[in-house]
Amino acid sequence: MGNSDSHEVTLEKDGEKFVQTADGIKLSPALVSKLSTKAESNRNAGDSPKNADDSAKLAHECQILLDEREKQMTALAEKFQSDLQKEKEKHQQFYELSLEEFQNAADEAEKKFRKPQLVPVCRTFQDDLIECYKNNPGRLLDCSEYMGRFKKCVNNAKESLLSKSHPAA
Repeated sequence: MGNSDSHEVTLEKDGEKFVQTADGIKLSPALVSKLSTKAESNRNAGDSPKNADDSAKLAHECQILLDEREKQMTALAEKFQSDLQKEKEKHQQFYELSLEEFQNAADEAEKKFRKPQLVPVCRTFQDDLIECYKNNPGRLLDCSEYMGRFKKCVNNAKESLLSKSHPAA
C-alpha cells in the first residue's frame, strides 16, 4: 500500500554530525521528529488496518514535503541562474567602460607626448635644386647656385631654431 514512488531515507555525515536525507535532500528536524513519532506509534500498534492507513498518510506527507523541497530547489536554481546572468551583464558593462576609459587615457597621453609634425624647411629651394639636377644630369656644377641658396636657407632655419630654444641671457 501507499505511494508507489518510494524514497529512501539515509544518514549522511554533514561536518561532525549525521543528518537524515531523502533522495539527497536534507530533512528538517521537524520532519525527522514527525517520522520518528509515526514510526514509533506503528511499532507499538502492530499491523492493524489503521497502521496501514497511517503509513499511507505518512508516505503521502513525505512525498508532499519532498515535492515542496524539490520546488524550492528548482526556484533557488532559477534564482541563482538569474543572479549569475545579472552579474555577467554587470561584468560586461564594467569591461566595456574600462576599455573605453583606457582608450581615452591612451589617446590623451598620445596627444601630450606626440612628436611634433615636422614641416619641411626651405621647400621651394629644395624643389628648385632637385629640378636643376633632373634637367642637368651629370653636370652638378651647373646647379651650384641653387645649392648655395638651399644651404643658406637651411643654415638660417637652424640659427632661428637654436635662438628660440636657447634665448640669450
